[in-house]
Amino acid sequence: MVHGILKSYGGGISVSSEVGKGSSFDVYFPRIEAPGFNLGGGEGGTPFPWEEGTVLFVDDEQAIVEIGQKFLEYLGYELPAYL
Repeated sequence: MVHGILKSYGGGISVSSEVGKGSSFDVYFPRIEAPGFNLGGGEGGTPFPWEEGTVLFVDDEQAIVEIGQKFLEYLGYELPAYL
């Protein structure tokens, strides 16, 4: 499912797995060309050029998930209550 979604947007995914060591997923997203895009905000652009979207944030460590949640909320995202 993830492969199909990424491929439809021009991205991709690479998966490697080793018995007893686990799996690794490299996810490739297409580059976005957005005039005025500026992560810092301020003059010359807005912090994010899109109006809305969905973010998938996954980690197997609860502390990392909580940090990611706080960061996304700081950026203005509203997160579901089940996180």
